[in-house]
Amino acid sequence: MLQKAFISDIDAEIITLNQAIRDHFAWANRLIEFCLCDEVIDSSYTDKQAHHFCAFGYWLRLQLSNAQDNESMMRAIEATHEIMHDAMRNLINAINEQQNIRENLNNFFHAQMHFLQATDDYKTSLISLRNCYDSLTGLPLRQLLYKDFARLTHFRQRNNGTIYLSLIDIDKFKSINDTWGHNVGDMILKELGQLVSASIRNSDRAYRFGGEEFILLQECQNYQDYRLAIGRIIHLIRTHTFIIPDGAINITVTCGTATIIENEPLQVIIDRADKAMYFGKQNGRDQCLLWTENKMINIEKRTVDNSAVDNNVA
Repeated sequence: MLQKAFISDIDAEIITLNQAIRDHFAWANRLIEFCLCDEVIDSSYTDKQAHHFCAFGYWLRLQLSNAQDNESMMRAIEATHEIMHDAMRNLINAINEQQNIRENLNNFFHAQMHFLQATDDYKTSLISLRNCYDSLTGLPLRQLLYKDFARLTHFRQRNNGTIYLSLIDIDKFKSINDTWGHNVGDMILKELGQLVSASIRNSDRAYRFGGEEFILLQECQNYQDYRLAIGRIIHLIRTHTFIIPDGAINITVTCGTATIIENEPLQVIIDRADKAMYFGKQNGRDQCLLWTENKMINIEKRTVDNSAVDNNVA
């Protein structure tokens, strides 16, 4: 599974993790009430499956059902969580029997410490991952592209699909900055990132590659599948009106695409896509060109012989 698609997904997970920990402390604090107030202890505390009943247990099962990249960390949390519940149950029995209370209390504190360490490790990894996302567009940055690429090629071997890497560059972006200012340029970048994010399929991934460049990774069963997917995105950008403080702007983008070949380095694939994109820039902009071994394919118009590419691209 790939890294999370958007920075908002990470923020949401950090929030739910914090809430789950707070809920668990509230649940555990009831133990003190039971003991001090001589109340009947709820069976959810003494059941051998108590770690499944608490609020944190519900959160943990949900996370484990979706975990792949972070499964080892989630399993560590699961183990320490269960041990902490076992320690709590032993402490309750010790209090009821008035035997070995201090020893079991220390065991509970020790188990709780390990549980908190496991959750802190996971939270730290989420915060570290968050730093790999662009604060302006909310999209993952190029360092995550390189990590995701290895996973994508692995899954491709199982799915027998074709992965297309598309390098998207805003046309005449320097003119936008020069005419309207860099704040407007940032507005365009942010809204374009949101537009692309909203228009890609769940299986696709979009990245802020740098400057006014974005990269899409799309796994498709055939060329026609890719053509429809990328064509829809290009058309959406072309027809979208960007509202700015002093008016409105319409932009176009030029896209260069290359297919991912097994065992080929990512940078080589990016270079091919960049070459196709640059050729598109030199020959009219506002188009998407797919680089193949023998020809350049304009997904909306026509095929161009690659000899023309060699003569026009530095």
